[in-house]
Amino acid sequence: MRGAQTLLLALALSATFAAPAAAADPVALTISAPGSAALGDRVAVQARLTNARGDPIEAATILFVTSLAFLNGAGDVVMADARTGKDGIAKVEYEVRSAGPLAVRAVFRGDPHYLAAEASAEMTVSDGTARFAHEVGVRIPGLNAPPGFGIMLSETRGPLAALWPAMSGWPIAAALLILWSTYAFVVWLMFALARTSRTQPPPARRAGNDRGVAQPRRDGRVR
Repeated sequence: MRGAQTLLLALALSATFAAPAAAADPVALTISAPGSAALGDRVAVQARLTNARGDPIEAATILFVTSLAFLNGAGDVVMADARTGKDGIAKVEYEVRSAGPLAVRAVFRGDPHYLAAEASAEMTVSDGTARFAHEVGVRIPGLNAPPGFGIMLSETRGPLAALWPAMSGWPIAAALLILWSTYAFVVWLMFALARTSRTQPPPARRAGNDRGVAQPRRDGRVR
């Protein structure tokens, strides 16, 4: 009797561990984004995640991804991520920083209950200057940048600040002109002194100072 019970228990345990795991359910993911935007605008993008019956899935993490080119390579970059609410919607806002066509993808990586899913939307960003640009050189207030003091020359509110970029080359040109003029004056002065020393006659000798000529002493004797 005990042997039969042991056999039945072993069969029950083997059936339990041998039972296949429940398969993850499929999901539907949609994305909504504006069709066009201007460079530097903050655009709102949202995605909605539902199960096979169309019911919203709450507390799921959605990644918003776009492609980014750098030097000779390109790759996917996660712009933002958000969790779905009770309505299954995840919302984000981000700033577009490059012009041209832009593909935005919403990615759900899946979990033990639901399969992974992905959706994409196309956006056109109007041409313009890059949002972030490197400025080469050194800004020196008063030389190649508006001074940071005063009201008339204030970089933010002074009326003359707008004219400063056009005038920024003049201080440098004036400094170079003064420097090279000083060099030219020094060279001219050296040549003038050399020419004067060549043309000036030697000083006359005083009488009686030549060797071999006897000069009288104060006491009347001849040296």
